[in-house]
Amino acid sequence: MPSIAALSPTTTSTSTSTSANSTSPARSTSRHGLFFALLGAFALLTQPVLAVTAQPRSQPHNEAPASPLLLHRQTPELVDQQSDLAIFNYSSNYNYAGCYNDTNMLNGSTGAHALDIVILGTGFLTAPMCLEWCAHNGTALLGRPYKFAGLEYSRECYCGDNLNSLVRKLDDSACNTYCDGDNTTACGGANKLSLYNITASALHSGAGPRIYFPGGGQAGAVLVVAGGLAALFGVL
Repeated sequence: MPSIAALSPTTTSTSTSTSANSTSPARSTSRHGLFFALLGAFALLTQPVLAVTAQPRSQPHNEAPASPLLLHRQTPELVDQQSDLAIFNYSSNYNYAGCYNDTNMLNGSTGAHALDIVILGTGFLTAPMCLEWCAHNGTALLGRPYKFAGLEYSRECYCGDNLNSLVRKLDDSACNTYCDGDNTTACGGANKLSLYNITASALHSGAGPRIYFPGGGQAGAVLVVAGGLAALFGVL
């Protein structure tokens, strides 16, 4: 492409060339400055997102308390685990029945889970919290706790009176994911339930008034609880 000086009249070629040469670095500097300013702004905007994305997911690793029932960890499957998991079995309303498969993904299943009432406690669910919910809310509706309670995949709590006929008992070690709110205790596994059944005394006496949670309810409900609420359910 011809230069600006070549297109100018001869009498002004020197001044035009000088003017072009003198302003070119300024324009270049201005463009470079704008480019780097935009680049810097982009970096500032994207840096926090990149930092969050790159942050690895981890959970605290506390020592498991002494317990007569311990589970040896199997290979992690999406949910973090630790070497030994205790089986919670200190409820006045439920006894631990074992580890069972869930039924929603089995051949011949209609897609129904082993138990039909579920709440989700992502980030905070513990075994005592789930059993407490099933006991008190069952009592409000039926005059007694639900006959069954179960925990699955660290954060899912199931209750119900009818256990799907497709369930099968598994080795306790198959329920190898710890609770979101307690990394020392087993809360089922991937499509596996840490299952509990009602005690004889609770079957006849009930478990007190119904407990309501923000977002809690019947099938498919999502339980949303502030972190401090978990302290309310330390033991049954």
